[in-house]
Amino acid sequence: MHRLLATLEKRRFVQFDRAESKWHVGAQSFSVGATFTRRRNFVAQAMPYLRKLRDLTRETANLAVVDDESIIVLTRMESREIMRSLTKVGGRVAMVASGGGKAVLATWSDDDVNAIIHRQGMPRLTEKSIVRPSDLFKELETIRRQGYAVDDEEARIGLRCVAAVVYSDCSEPLAAISVSGMTSRVTEERVPALGNAVREVAAELTAALGGVMPGGNRSERCGEFRLSLRAETSVRSRPYTCRGGPAKRWTSRRTLEVAARTLGANPKINLMSQSGVPK
Repeated sequence: MHRLLATLEKRRFVQFDRAESKWHVGAQSFSVGATFTRRRNFVAQAMPYLRKLRDLTRETANLAVVDDESIIVLTRMESREIMRSLTKVGGRVAMVASGGGKAVLATWSDDDVNAIIHRQGMPRLTEKSIVRPSDLFKELETIRRQGYAVDDEEARIGLRCVAAVVYSDCSEPLAAISVSGMTSRVTEERVPALGNAVREVAAELTAALGGVMPGGNRSERCGEFRLSLRAETSVRSRPYTCRGGPAKRWTSRRTLEVAARTLGANPKINLMSQSGVPK
């Protein structure tokens, strides 16, 4: 415990008040928290791009993020067509059964995808849901090649969705945008054109938010880090590659645990109570 806290203190994630003999949250932790807040405050900036996507495709455009290992819709721009999808803002869908979720999963390692499958399972929401890991991994390879994902009635019969990832300044998935509509309108023949449109608008939104598409020059600002999702109750120890020093931006909910891991410490503890004092 003391070695871990000493490491975090050196990096300004925590600080020790010698007068009271208590540990407190450090300045770097507040910086990390501010980054997470900014991650959730991009909805207003995304609206013009959702409007553009809606007008290009004539279908409902959606903005979603990963939350608690599910996809949650933050906002939408409804289609002007009479027959349109009615995506529920705030609704949650399993990542393996949604276009946005599969688009994000395609950016993850196989180990991390397997961890999601292990914890969340592969629910059969419809008769077309993907319920075998081997089939999911084949689908993810296709998504990586074409740059967009398709929910082909996997979450709801009669509804088809095409999605692509919006990236952060560390080339990590920040959100997903998609178009969704009734299968009578979003036909299989339209999917490639819709996929290209979604992918292009996602790239434009990435640039507008200061993000970097994969393959861009991200190592100078961020370093490269990956968080293994294998452990259910603790973060599994695993080596990292950090080019140019530890990452400056963190988006994991286990912020301090990730920081500790990157610095070579053991994170298998509950670092902070709600009052901000280590337990």
